[in-house]
Amino acid sequence: MVGSTVKLPNIAGTVQYVYYLQGANGCDSALNFVLTVPQPKSLKINQPDTICNNQPIILSLSDTAQNILWNTGESTKYITVSQSGTYFVEASDSGCIFRDTVEVFQGSVNVSITQNGDLCIDGEVELTAVSQSTDFLWNTGETTQIIHVTQPQIYSVIATGNGCIARDSIEITLFVPTVQITQQGDLCTDAQITLSAIGNAPNYLWNTGENTQDITVSNAGTYSVKAYFGNCIASDSILLNCECLVWIPNTFTPNGDGLNDVWQPIITNCYLSDYQLFIYDRWGQLLFLTTDPNFAWDGTVNGTFVEANTVYTYKLLLVDNNGTKKEFQGKVSV
Repeated sequence: MVGSTVKLPNIAGTVQYVYYLQGANGCDSALNFVLTVPQPKSLKINQPDTICNNQPIILSLSDTAQNILWNTGESTKYITVSQSGTYFVEASDSGCIFRDTVEVFQGSVNVSITQNGDLCIDGEVELTAVSQSTDFLWNTGETTQIIHVTQPQIYSVIATGNGCIARDSIEITLFVPTVQITQQGDLCTDAQITLSAIGNAPNYLWNTGENTQDITVSNAGTYSVKAYFGNCIASDSILLNCECLVWIPNTFTPNGDGLNDVWQPIITNCYLSDYQLFIYDRWGQLLFLTTDPNFAWDGTVNGTFVEANTVYTYKLLLVDNNGTKKEFQGKVSV
């Protein structure tokens, strides 16, 4: 059987073969040999197949192959690539050559979370995942691009697209603006007083139209203020009202004994913007006129005491802190 070809089974490992040969002259013989066939190996490139946002990726081999050669010219088990394209590698083992190929793509995805305002008490905030992706997963479990939240905490979202993943997070804080109106002065006795909005908000708006933290007022009424912290609002109000009390004695005794020697209208709880006091004799003649609310009549006119045991007439005109005009008339005995 010179020149004969024998086809052996494709079995990996070490196998002993015995072949019996029959000679042409009637002589038989046996051929005994051992054949070792290497275990077939596979070469596999482990990799992400997409370069995301221009960030390099690592291609690695999962095998212990030797004599590695990439088409990049590198001969290591790991290579770093930053360009899309086709990458292949060869490796040899026991005289056998193994190959693998991978296609690397260039991809991009980005995401950022925006909010439409601040979280107020009993309110909600709209969060939007701004991205070219349409595939989202929030840490709330929602998968929509826009979610509405009511609790202060950290919210995060994962956006996937083009074989890439992007993440972003945002911390939502509860804003609680406070405001309280305080006053410096007494509108009942002062021409003007200051109202202050005391709170933690940066912006204020009074019902007077003023947007300062302090305002000056001179009239009675209700004053209110709103405190703005972003889109969160707190408010307070105060009522300023004074009842102008006027009491006018009907007699006095200017005899110098220190008791009831002067006569004066007693006005309390009131700031006067105008004051006029007229004193007339019993015939209706004007004895004197004063515009001083603090003037007290001692029973004299031009330094001379008026006639005693006589009734005189007075008229009091005033404008109080509310802008109200009032008139009082009566008699006083000397």
